[in-house]
Amino acid sequence: MAFSADALLSNAGVGSVSPSVTPEMIGRAVQLGYPQGCTAEIAKSLADHATARQVSFIRLRDLLAALQPKSRSEDGDDDLDEWETIPDDDQVEEGRASSVEQQTERFLASSLLMDGLEQAAAGGNAGAHFAIAALNRCKKPNVYLYEESLKGRILNTVEQGWVDAFVKNKPRFEKYEHHLRQAAIGGVRHAAAEFAEVFDDAKFYALAERGKGAIDAWQMVKVADSLNDGESSRRWLRIAAEEGSLEAIESLARSGDVWALRKQAEAGDVHAIRELAEMAMETDLGEAWMWLYVAQMLGTDLTKSTMRAYHDGGQQHGQEYDDDFGGALYVDGDEGMELMPLDPGQDLKARELAHLFFNKIPNVAPYQGALDLVPRGNGVPSEGFSGRAVARVEVRKPKHTGGNGH
Repeated sequence: MAFSADALLSNAGVGSVSPSVTPEMIGRAVQLGYPQGCTAEIAKSLADHATARQVSFIRLRDLLAALQPKSRSEDGDDDLDEWETIPDDDQVEEGRASSVEQQTERFLASSLLMDGLEQAAAGGNAGAHFAIAALNRCKKPNVYLYEESLKGRILNTVEQGWVDAFVKNKPRFEKYEHHLRQAAIGGVRHAAAEFAEVFDDAKFYALAERGKGAIDAWQMVKVADSLNDGESSRRWLRIAAEEGSLEAIESLARSGDVWALRKQAEAGDVHAIRELAEMAMETDLGEAWMWLYVAQMLGTDLTKSTMRAYHDGGQQHGQEYDDDFGGALYVDGDEGMELMPLDPGQDLKARELAHLFFNKIPNVAPYQGALDLVPRGNGVPSEGFSGRAVARVEVRKPKHTGGNGH
């Protein structure tokens, strides 16, 4: 049963280790009309009795927090220089799923907790509805083989296993859908967003947009994309990025968003610095030179061409092209940037701004050398490309992957 507006009784091992006397318990005894002089003893007796009966409790907010996978927005880190050490997305998701699944099994095993949640949900508690939905969260079971079996199809062992899973999971999924819907209607914003995502429902997406309280911005991006709502997707993408989602910042940067590119540049991303320099060439030559100087301090001369020919296919695929092997090739890299020189005063300012920006980049050693960039010509090397049986030449621009780029 639920013994307060925000807490539920549970079996030992779920929630608090054991109940203890708290000011709230003493205050509750006073509210129930017990004499002031014996409320502390009553509270102690109650706590001792609960411990002897192996009864514990868990706050509803803690239960919901344990059942919610960590949001993508929460993955962000102000120290964007950590990008190159981010775990593979699949590994992160698997780790989250495993942790939540273990917690779910513990909660489902507590009859006291489940009874309390059902009573609270029956009383209109939207948080309890959301907790029950989370405890029954699962993918929609595939009905195909079950319907085929009803038509008389003979199933093999594997197919029968799928049918058994359908029979088991169908009521669970229906319970998940029902309680998730009730939680969303009851005002739980996370539930509205989840319902919109799982059931591709624009009405519940609108409900999540209008709702109050915290929300996973990256989840809102995904739902907006699935509903082909580009305007909402861009708005939530910016929110997710401002909350620290590295994936959102990366997505914005790929679209040429200057704010996102600057965030990457602040982490020492030379690819972003080059893009900012190229943008500035059209509007502010001094800023363009500033970015070139920052890149030089990070160890990259953007005035030098990195265009090279590489083997396309075969055992040497991806290696720098060698005439002795011949074959198809592709060209990859960046052309060296050519900028008009600045006058001495503008150049001094560009250098000063570059030093100021560089000194704010985390985890880089102070720059000791001289800034002596000189614009150079563009182009790919002209020698060494007379290979045999060249089938095609395809120019591929390097992928923007984030990181320090050096």
